[in-house]
Amino acid sequence: MVALFDLSLYSPASLLGLIWSAAIFYLLYSDRGVRVSSSRWAVAVAFVAAYFSIPLVVVEVDALTQVAGGVPTLDGHLFYGSSDIPVFADGLGEAGRVRYALFQLGLDTLAPAAFAGFMLTVGRSTVPFERVRRLLTLLVSVYFFSVLFANALMPVYMLNYPAQDALSSVLYSLLPILDGLKYAAHGVVWLVILGSWVFWLANKRNQREKVLEVSVSE
Repeated sequence: MVALFDLSLYSPASLLGLIWSAAIFYLLYSDRGVRVSSSRWAVAVAFVAAYFSIPLVVVEVDALTQVAGGVPTLDGHLFYGSSDIPVFADGLGEAGRVRYALFQLGLDTLAPAAFAGFMLTVGRSTVPFERVRRLLTLLVSVYFFSVLFANALMPVYMLNYPAQDALSSVLYSLLPILDGLKYAAHGVVWLVILGSWVFWLANKRNQREKVLEVSVSE
């Protein structure tokens, strides 16, 4: 955990990610944030922010995969297991592990806020059901907290590797769970949003058919 206090691991991207993450917390849990994130223009802003930030992350993910000799970067490895972590760490080598830590505490702080902001604004501005919007707030929170913890703790493991102390053993088991929760919550959010759209459209269609039936009967 001491590694997280090494200021050389942080960059301007880290500061931007911190500010952006604070904005997401504001949107998630404040009354005014709920109103702002429920507007259609907020979706456009969130989309533009994601459009410009996520490609930067993807480029570095691809570069890290090459540094690791083709071993898939954990960030792009859907539902990886504990055994995949040391394989990737070995592939990176010492210099690569430092670069990965710099990435996770720098550029990769942008992706969680970008995805969370886009999911939140789309859900709140397009889903017409209050209970579902509350569920989406919970799901986006699960996504956001899990990815923030994963991104903060992965550098601890990488910079401590290959030492296998008690903390490394805990992280070895915990990190795949956090990232798995991230992927699961992300997927469920979009399933809930799409399901809500389908239900709303089907309900509107049924209402129109009933109106037509009444008109015909009269």
